[in-house]
Amino acid sequence: MKNIESIVARLRFRHMKVLIALDELGSMHRAADFLSMTQPGITKALQEIESALGAALFDRSARGVEATAVGQCVIRYAYILYAELDQMSAEIHAINAGQGSVISVGAVAGAFPSLLTGAITNVRRAHKKLTVKVKEGTSANLLAELGEGLLDIAICRTAVLTNRDIFDRMELGDEKISVVAGPNHSLAHKKVSHLSDLSACRWVLFPNRMPVRRLLERELMEEGLDMPLYPVEASSTFVTVLMLNEDPNLVALVSKETAEFFAEKGILKILPITIKARTEPYELVTRKGYVLPAAAMVLVDEIKRRAGLRQTGADEGSTEPSASQDRRLSRMPSANLR
Repeated sequence: MKNIESIVARLRFRHMKVLIALDELGSMHRAADFLSMTQPGITKALQEIESALGAALFDRSARGVEATAVGQCVIRYAYILYAELDQMSAEIHAINAGQGSVISVGAVAGAFPSLLTGAITNVRRAHKKLTVKVKEGTSANLLAELGEGLLDIAICRTAVLTNRDIFDRMELGDEKISVVAGPNHSLAHKKVSHLSDLSACRWVLFPNRMPVRRLLERELMEEGLDMPLYPVEASSTFVTVLMLNEDPNLVALVSKETAEFFAEKGILKILPITIKARTEPYELVTRKGYVLPAAAMVLVDEIKRRAGLRQTGADEGSTEPSASQDRRLSRMPSANLR
């Protein structure tokens, strides 16, 4: 592999476009059409990249092209570079338009009521000209987008990955789980205390290998009970809530904070069944070595603060920025502040 000075001197951003097109389309011909280039032009660009890096990035065959191990690594960074340029462009546009900074954050559904929505609200009270792009998804999807540079921060679980060392992560605390049903479920107003009381119920389950699904599997195994047959599988908490309201025979597991939010609105009923098993803790995740924008660091500080308050049971109502947030806010462009 060549040294960094040689690579920087020989590669151009158009080379990154070629790599991304080849990865997404899997064909020299389709990549050429997509980029409005000739096929010899694509071939020459790829040869330039491979010469600069000193390694083959794609295996060619009659079926098309497939990235080598080195190619997969380089392509991942090509996505990150493009995402960073897109973020830079958006921030410059926002600053020039007097709109302030832009940050992107993603989280699993259970982290929104307990950590993220309050953190975003508090930061935006102190920093009016801040645009926050919010994404809800599974841990696997969020980490993929974080790795591609599409997110600045994710609150999720890295246990779903085999290569979790490409991220910096900090535990934010355990997730408590509740058993819930729709408000019209036959058990909503009956005395239930054990998972065996739900033997006649149908379930909405998270897909295989997702943390809450694994938790239920462990809990049922320890109680000597079988996994529910013929479930509805949904990776979305919103879909789960809709299904529970549509079908009065269904039950599900959701985070305690999510359950309490919907129960207060009369949308869900929390069943008094204790789940003893614990999921993997939430983690605050960023790309390793990535320097977060000042605005994102303010949000990180607030998420950490709320996680600490949540674990100690302290009052989360404060809207005043912490001292560290004040320092970070002072380093933002002056156009961003009131």
